[in-house]
Amino acid sequence: MVRFIILFEGRSGSSFTVDTLNSHPSIIARGELLKEKYGKGQRLAIKLISNRMPWEKSCSAVGFKTKVRVLKDPNWLRSHIESSSMKIIHLTRRNIVKQSISGFNAIRIRDKTKNWNLTDEKDRLGPLDITPDRLEKQIEFREGMEAELKQYVDSINAEKLFLLYEELIADETKFFEKIQDYLGVSHQPLQKKVLKNTKDDLREAVSNFDELVEHFKGTPYEEMFYENS
Repeated sequence: MVRFIILFEGRSGSSFTVDTLNSHPSIIARGELLKEKYGKGQRLAIKLISNRMPWEKSCSAVGFKTKVRVLKDPNWLRSHIESSSMKIIHLTRRNIVKQSISGFNAIRIRDKTKNWNLTDEKDRLGPLDITPDRLEKQIEFREGMEAELKQYVDSINAEKLFLLYEELIADETKFFEKIQDYLGVSHQPLQKKVLKNTKDDLREAVSNFDELVEHFKGTPYEEMFYENS
């Protein structure tokens, strides 16, 4: 039995990854289990893992995902990963601009429908207006989260697989084959179960696209506004 954990921050495709892995007959992946609202000490955290992560005999790999910043005791999780010989999947996103804008869009969707990942096109909201100042602050916030996540993952003595959301978008089959190889399970055709709630083309997601591009002109973020970046 392979035990694994997906560590991520922000809008990095974790829901898509988990739901798709769940379509594999030998893999079970669960959602975020150690959120702040549950965290009232190590004993409760251990109980949660025991209750919600049974090592099903019918599966070759069982794991869960969590955001590091919502953990009550990251040090305890580090020791649990190391003592349990769990494998780590570190999921991140290179394009911090699209990640930040996706976060803005997701908040609006959440407010409207209480659902982060919409499959019904009619429930998706249209382009939004974001001031350059708000986007700058969001980018800074998310870059800080990603830096903290990397530092945390690097501190854990465990086997690690580093994956980018951009790899998933570029070649979905290759992306999941890499995970299957890492977990040591057979290759199986996987079905996409979650649709992204924002488009890769930011011209269709942001109403003041040209203003934002002009504001970030000459910075490392300029190219990140375009569809294939």
